[in-house]
Amino acid sequence: MVCQQGQRHRQDIYALIQANQAVLPVRAMCQRLNVSSSGYYAWCGRPPSQRSLDNRVMTERIRQIHQMSDCTYGRDRIQAELRERGLQVNHKRIERLMLGMYPGRQSSPWRRGDHAA
Repeated sequence: MVCQQGQRHRQDIYALIQANQAVLPVRAMCQRLNVSSSGYYAWCGRPPSQRSLDNRVMTERIRQIHQMSDCTYGRDRIQAELRERGLQVNHKRIERLMLGMYPGRQSSPWRRGDHAA
């Protein structure tokens, strides 16, 4: 089953609520963010999906390869390195996971000529 954008957005909202539950009441945050409190509590009790567990492992592999290369490898070289290790991973997934390593970043931190990153 493919995670639709709305579902991903809701998961981000639930994570925000969880991070701030010591500061603000959960019910008030749920109302303000337009999600149900029962949905939030169901999300809290749900174990992580196999895909999210796989993404965590893959992100760590990508991070290791990137650091091993003195932070010079981009998506294509990382994909080649993973392929050498016997892992077939789509380039779009690699890029998405690399972007996730730098939250809030809208474009790839590994673009050519981008020395500010």
